[in-house]
Amino acid sequence: MSQPRFTTNPERIARLEENYNAGVEREKIPVAEREKLDLECLNVSSAKLRFLYQNSMESYGPDVKNNKVKEYNLKHGSDLSRKWLGIF
Repeated sequence: MSQPRFTTNPERIARLEENYNAGVEREKIPVAEREKLDLECLNVSSAKLRFLYQNSMESYGPDVKNNKVKEYNLKHGSDLSRKWLGIF
């Protein structure tokens, strides 16, 4: 990854490099397998979709909305969302 020009924050740069490296590793997986894993990981239940819609319509700020999504994910999380973690 080349040096980002839009930030000098070392924490942000480290996070960008981590995301970039994860993307590079992901691209090494054959397309058919990657698409299959994407379909399994990106499946949203109707209950979570309702929650996300309701959360987006509330009038509180983005930080509160993000925290509510994190809380929901911890409370109702499934192992499907962690499937990518063991691949690389």
